[in-house]
Amino acid sequence: IEAEFKEDYTFCCDAIAKIANTSNDVVILSGEGMVALWGALKSVLQANDVVVSAANGLYGKGLGDMASDLGAKVHYVEFGDRETVDPVRVIEAIKTHKPKLVTMVHCDTPTGMLNNMAGIGQAAHEVGALFLVDYVSSFAGAPINNLKDEMQIDLGLIGSQKALSLPPDLAFVTVSERAWKVIEHVKYKGYDALQPWHNVLEAVEWPYTPNWHGVVGLRVSLTRILNEGIAECFERHTRVSEACIAAGKGMGLTVFPATPSPTVTCFEVPANLKWEDIDKAMRTRGIVLGCSFGKYAGKVFRIGHMGTQADADLVGRAMEALRSVLAELRGDK
Repeated sequence: IEAEFKEDYTFCCDAIAKIANTSNDVVILSGEGMVALWGALKSVLQANDVVVSAANGLYGKGLGDMASDLGAKVHYVEFGDRETVDPVRVIEAIKTHKPKLVTMVHCDTPTGMLNNMAGIGQAAHEVGALFLVDYVSSFAGAPINNLKDEMQIDLGLIGSQKALSLPPDLAFVTVSERAWKVIEHVKYKGYDALQPWHNVLEAVEWPYTPNWHGVVGLRVSLTRILNEGIAECFERHTRVSEACIAAGKGMGLTVFPATPSPTVTCFEVPANLKWEDIDKAMRTRGIVLGCSFGKYAGKVFRIGHMGTQADADLVGRAMEALRSVLAELRGDK
């Protein structure tokens, strides 16, 4: 491994930790964000391990389903489609089931939901469990820890393609010392395994050929955020989110989640209109909005404003085009 690559890798790990406000180690994996989700779960779980899963949105329940597929005994703490996670209920389940792992999603992209993590990590640690949080689509767009490691996250999952505005070719995991101990005990082997990356900078041989090009791009993205200022970056995302929501409500749209994320806004498809018609009309104007999938398909649509797209002018022009499309489809004069 070239010394120059190690310097790039180290810079990126340090910057990711700084933005997440954590003292935990950072592992950079080659692959889309799902490699972080599967790799983290496989690296700490064994058959019949007990898991408590805070299940709201597609990915909240999905994490529990993934753990179940690996042979874990999963206890779901379920919430309504547009309901944010209630930490009190999750903490009660942790005390009852005394799991090995607690999972949740900070921002559920398909529904635009931002969840409250307060107190869950502490409760997990009190029963000897690890706390795993998917913050793929909130990292660099919303604070993870206001105080250093305040949320007591043991495994934090991140992807390159969201607020870092990069191709979907890298995934990152923040790993606590508590998590490393479990990882070293489980000794999972595989492309997505975390164990081979423990103290990797001291190794002569790395687990596989790293994505140097991706890491260099990552360094550029992280440098942009650090130069802007981490707090200023969060504030920009919040301002653009609030403007997007205000514009949507001004044209009669209903925000879907109870607690919207500053990185993506999810609106209900208006009554008597079809998502396919909205999508087609927006595309003729050169703008692509996100649909949703699973049980939300055709019912909601999403406007991403994360990373470089958290731009007031860009989102404002998109919302003006949407206003025109809705008026046209509704037959307004």
